[in-house]
Amino acid sequence: MKELAQSRSAKRLRKQLVAAIEKRERLLQEPFSLESELGKLVIVVSSAADLKSQTPPDKQYATFIDEAERLKAERGSRHAAVEIKPKAFPMDISFDLADRDVSDLIFIGHGSISNFWTDGQRRNYDWRDVSKGASHLKTGVIEQRICGHLPEEVKLHVPLGTFALANLENLYAAPGKQLPDDQDPGDAVMERVYSNHIPLLDQIQHLNEALYAEPPEIVTG
Repeated sequence: MKELAQSRSAKRLRKQLVAAIEKRERLLQEPFSLESELGKLVIVVSSAADLKSQTPPDKQYATFIDEAERLKAERGSRHAAVEIKPKAFPMDISFDLADRDVSDLIFIGHGSISNFWTDGQRRNYDWRDVSKGASHLKTGVIEQRICGHLPEEVKLHVPLGTFALANLENLYAAPGKQLPDDQDPGDAVMERVYSNHIPLLDQIQHLNEALYAEPPEIVTG
């Protein structure tokens, strides 16, 4: 019975993935967001704490806010506006995905390659939520400054920002890495997730196979 349930779950995930890919293909034919230099960069910071961490929750959150302030100062000139959202509420994220004035997004907090821990009653916001919330595609960059490992209990991982971008090469994350929550990990840890020259489904499959085969790399800053 357990194997049957897993099979059904896998089929459901595969169906959801195919639907998200098809939706993105349709959105490629429709108007995009503003270009980065004319649009807004939104930096979403989650206060959801990892209670298993040795870092106290208030220190975790202070670290994330400091990181957001650094990025705002360094990247503000690239955009018409920059806004830090100090809480990661799912509805707000969905509003930003639907707002054509928002060209770029940065997520800071806890999570994995495919989901972001949010504030409020709901814990995670994942790639399926992003696909559902996307009414158009972003022309700028989405940066996942959250852990990029693949928890074993989740059997299909799709990078969080995949289905909100016009250019897949503009998705940056830390695949296979666990980021510190007591210091800014810096920018060198971020890497481009996709290539535009390989079918998306093939890349997602390769990512899952590669990261499941190796233990996560611990980033110490």
